[in-house]
Amino acid sequence: MRHLLILGLLFLIGTDSDASDLSSQELLPSDPIPSYTMWMGGAKGRHAYDKAVTWLAMEKSRVKYGPYSLHTIEHRPGIERARIEAARADRFQVHISPNDEVMEESAGSLIRIKESVIKGILGYRRLIIRKADADKFKQIDSLSKLQTLSVGQGVRWPDVAVLRANNISVVQTHSIDSLFAMLNKKRFDAISLGINEAEGTLETVIAQYPDLIIEPNIVLFFPMSVYFYVNTQHPELAERLTYGIRKAKKDGSFDSLFALHFYNEIATINQSNIKFFTLKNDSMSSLDASQTPLLIQQH
Repeated sequence: MRHLLILGLLFLIGTDSDASDLSSQELLPSDPIPSYTMWMGGAKGRHAYDKAVTWLAMEKSRVKYGPYSLHTIEHRPGIERARIEAARADRFQVHISPNDEVMEESAGSLIRIKESVIKGILGYRRLIIRKADADKFKQIDSLSKLQTLSVGQGVRWPDVAVLRANNISVVQTHSIDSLFAMLNKKRFDAISLGINEAEGTLETVIAQYPDLIIEPNIVLFFPMSVYFYVNTQHPELAERLTYGIRKAKKDGSFDSLFALHFYNEIATINQSNIKFFTLKNDSMSSLDASQTPLLIQQH
């Protein structure tokens, strides 16, 4: 139902008729419609919003830049090298990601658009745990107790450096499928995922691992920014997305999309039962991010 509401919202706000946006860059009838592919490489729970915010930016720039075609390719989170090689081969033209070390390695292949697209929500983390450990997690009421746990993460995920800098033990693996299997086998105590990822991602594996749950009382926070990245072979797309996302922020449609899509997640983390832990993040993934948890009203 929420996705239908989002589509309805985007239908209402997506097409502009402001004649002042008309420019010499409009396509002539004989010009081909540009076609772009978006790399969907994050956890499954992120995909709906990533698609929606990209579509919003493209629609907000339609009058100025003309029609377009946008497709997606989904790639299960795994060996990050695949993302770098795909960018260099121009197999995708746009991607949404934190400003992590993998994206820095791709600097010669990708342009970072310096407009945050998700208001730091990826830095609010829920823990996926085994049901049998629920009582153990209820006892965690301080950072020192949190530091007695071990957390599973994907290889080179930006969380790895953050958790280790906060003296939390990390176990890494190359695929998200392996993470759930390893948690189920008690190789570590929890998996940390963004509040925009956890529920949707757990839903994809719950039939296989029915004894895993989202821990209901703990939320971690650390500063994290997320951006559009565009293949360097398509500077026109970088220009278009920059224009579109700035226009959406100016007219309020970006805020409307964010609030509608993440209403439940924001309400959940503001419940009175939540124990909130702020972690320091001095890594590159905190670039331009708010150092305070702006989505929290009760802490």
